[in-house]
Amino acid sequence: MSDHLAVMYAGKVVECAPVDLIFNAPGHPYTLGLMRSIPRPGRKFSSGKQALAEIPGMVPGLIDPPPGCLFAPRCDRAFERCRLEIPPLFSLKDPSGSSHGVRCWLAESMAQQSATQGGRT
Repeated sequence: MSDHLAVMYAGKVVECAPVDLIFNAPGHPYTLGLMRSIPRPGRKFSSGKQALAEIPGMVPGLIDPPPGCLFAPRCDRAFERCRLEIPPLFSLKDPSGSSHGVRCWLAESMAQQSATQGGRT
């Protein structure tokens, strides 16, 4: 069994971290969407069926991809920079010192904080 996990979207790693960190504190909006779509026992709605959260939209075409972050058209937290520039894989440090890579502009300020506390971007 693996201790680390990489989450990929449209052929790119968007998050990588120890398994526990990914499941307990996902840093990329796509990873969070995946976590919200996991069926939970006992979670029922008025219809009696279990409704799962879904990520709206479609994966972009990879032959001629749009500019910027490939998840931006589907992301409810995207802003202008997301649509224009591809983010690097920012390196965050969690309190235990584990490395947590997140390819999202939202993680940039957290990466800068990690850098001032001994981590690197």
